[in-house]
Amino acid sequence: MRNLWKNVRICIALLLVVGLLGACSVKPSVILEDTSCKPPCWKNIQPGKSTPDVVMEILQEMETIQSELTIKQSESIQGTQRTSWLFKSSIRESGGRIYFLDNTVSLIEFDVRDSISLGELVSHLGKPDKLLVVSGWADSQWLSIILLYPTLGLSIKHFDSFRADKGIVEISEDIPVSNLYYFDPKRYDRLLYSTYLLGYYADESTIIESIQPWRGFGEVQLFELPDE
Repeated sequence: MRNLWKNVRICIALLLVVGLLGACSVKPSVILEDTSCKPPCWKNIQPGKSTPDVVMEILQEMETIQSELTIKQSESIQGTQRTSWLFKSSIRESGGRIYFLDNTVSLIEFDVRDSISLGELVSHLGKPDKLLVVSGWADSQWLSIILLYPTLGLSIKHFDSFRADKGIVEISEDIPVSNLYYFDPKRYDRLLYSTYLLGYYADESTIIESIQPWRGFGEVQLFELPDE
């Protein structure tokens, strides 16, 4: 009987260890582990070049996508057509969208949902050229941190809708990412000044004033939008 209970306890302990290891394991990332081409290209989908037919063929063959794929009309600054999807729960990212303009990809957007950090993406994509650290008010004070790669066609965004900062903000590598954008570099001004990449409204002169050069992780000056 003692040996029986001993074996039971060992089995329970092993099950607990396996469960903990499974909970601590890192899910695969369709961004960080993509080696098919260099960003802003993803899975051989190239902003500024790939057509809707080519994109749909590639997406439909991806086993990591769980939702039905269709192309819909989209009267927006990002494009006149778009397709969107959800990734399987086994993937770190939650979903994505691709917009088309003039029959080619204009923008690829990933919903990262805090599953990847700024440090991980900067390590993967390289150092950005520009930075925006902006605060404003809606129902509460929000903070937006945006890393820009204008010549490459990349943008990383962290958005916190309940964060109050004044003066100086610490930009650390462990800050979670909300969204990642791959776009045609020729459309950088269009996307930036339409405020789509930013996630908040500001006029062109205010956007220009709030952009600062990237100097690495650490303390940076916060730009506070004026109250409306």
